[in-house]
Amino acid sequence: MKENAPKEDIIIENQTPVDRKGFAALSLILGIISIVLACFWFISIPCGIIAVILGVMSKKSTKPNISISGLVTGSIGIFISVLIIIIFFTVSAGLVNGLNEYAYGDDYSSSYNR
Repeated sequence: MKENAPKEDIIIENQTPVDRKGFAALSLILGIISIVLACFWFISIPCGIIAVILGVMSKKSTKPNISISGLVTGSIGIFISVLIIIIFFTVSAGLVNGLNEYAYGDDYSSSYNR
């Protein structure tokens, strides 16, 4: 009966590294989509996050400038979307407060402090 010999690791010496220039181009495309569609946060933020991830992954490719551009455009798209969300909620809160004071007078805000 044959004994089970340990398996040897297979080493490939002339293996070429994987070039991720497609990731760099996709990162740039998604970053641009993230900026253009910044008003639609449910599209812009995921596209921006994926653009940043692909930009970091493809930084050592043959096209590092494109990957850095994708990283920057994705970050800008995320920043603009978050800024729009913050402005929207701030304006909404001020609008609701102003409408309540208009409808109920000055006594509306002081009725909670009793």
